[in-house]
Amino acid sequence: MREIPAVYVKGDIFKTIEWVHSHDYYEREKNPDKGLGVIFNKNAINFKQLTIKPNPSVILSGKVARFKPELQGILFEKGVKNLNTIDTIKYWNKTYTAPYNSWYYQNPLSEYYVKLEHDENKPVEDITLLAEGFTVMYDVSVKKTIGDVYTDCLVELKFNISDGFFSEDNDIIPMGGNTEEQLKDCFCNTSASNKVSVYIRWKDIINAPIPGLIMLNLFRYEMLDYGYYY
Repeated sequence: MREIPAVYVKGDIFKTIEWVHSHDYYEREKNPDKGLGVIFNKNAINFKQLTIKPNPSVILSGKVARFKPELQGILFEKGVKNLNTIDTIKYWNKTYTAPYNSWYYQNPLSEYYVKLEHDENKPVEDITLLAEGFTVMYDVSVKKTIGDVYTDCLVELKFNISDGFFSEDNDIIPMGGNTEEQLKDCFCNTSASNKVSVYIRWKDIINAPIPGLIMLNLFRYEMLDYGYYY
């Protein structure tokens, strides 16, 4: 099986991602100071710890990030009509059979009618979960000459997470109900103090199904996780 491209994070962020992934909702709530790593979605992303001091050759700020409403939340492969979008998401992210009850939490902008067995809450077919949480997109201009020079270099994706995203009354939810401007203000708010970066390899960008097109199902949503499994 092909290994999806790695997304590199610093050591403290990586440790938090691993901790969050191995504890359930109630255990996570007992630790109020979880750190910024709590926002990252290990279900979809192949996170790896940076073992060197990053020296990125390219930096992509929030100004060029896209948060299309139709690509947020629960997306099934059969609910997304654009084949290029499907291929790109599958290149950058892990996909797997949809968890129990996830069909009830679909993004209505990209929904798929799930047929259930009679008198049972089970789908009659295997459903591939293409994405969950929040998906960030970049469309980077790629020239072959530049690609040859920077093949092994890192690209930094910078985010400034709004304080409101961590509050109990957060109204940013991955269900297609937020505008792109609202989502961008949440994750790329230049006045926010919660600054975090992730790093990807230039060669993975130029080897994407559409060179230069990045779609990372990068951010998780605490209550969506809660809604699926309890």
